[in-house]
Amino acid sequence: MEYVPNRAPDEFVRLLLEHQQALRVYIRALMPGREEAWDVFQQANAVLWSKQATFTVGTNFRAWAFSVARFEVNAFFQKERRKGWLIFDDELLDLLEDELPSEPSELESRYRALETCVTGLKPHDRELVRQRYILEGSLETYAQQLGRSVGTLKTRLFRLREALRNCMLQQLTGEGI
Repeated sequence: MEYVPNRAPDEFVRLLLEHQQALRVYIRALMPGREEAWDVFQQANAVLWSKQATFTVGTNFRAWAFSVARFEVNAFFQKERRKGWLIFDDELLDLLEDELPSEPSELESRYRALETCVTGLKPHDRELVRQRYILEGSLETYAQQLGRSVGTLKTRLFRLREALRNCMLQQLTGEGI
């Protein structure tokens, strides 16, 4: 990627750094449970950097960065579709995006609330959530490792999702969101 100097590189770098957390959360929200979200985030940052000369300082950086990120998420899913994987279609991505909060601070607050709530889980529950949503391992394999049934783990995950949702609501209500 060739670097093209921007008239205000310090401002561009400041804006890019200021929006990193929101951009990361945005991409993870569009790619729930996909560990490739980190790669897409890095690719989006590389594209933003390479296209910085096209950004006009004083315009909406967040909107511009999120549109680049959305394009990178779509490109990732297009590649996955070509491999024959069952992937979200564009309509589902639109629905996911519509559910995201409009303000980056609200998105970041939700992310922090989720982190706090997951940290508050019992270690074995945290590990179950990690196995299912971060590592994307097979629930069947994990159930075998634990000597439990898949149905038991599915029921536990259902209850954990409900507990996390309630915890997040309490966290966010305390923040006035």
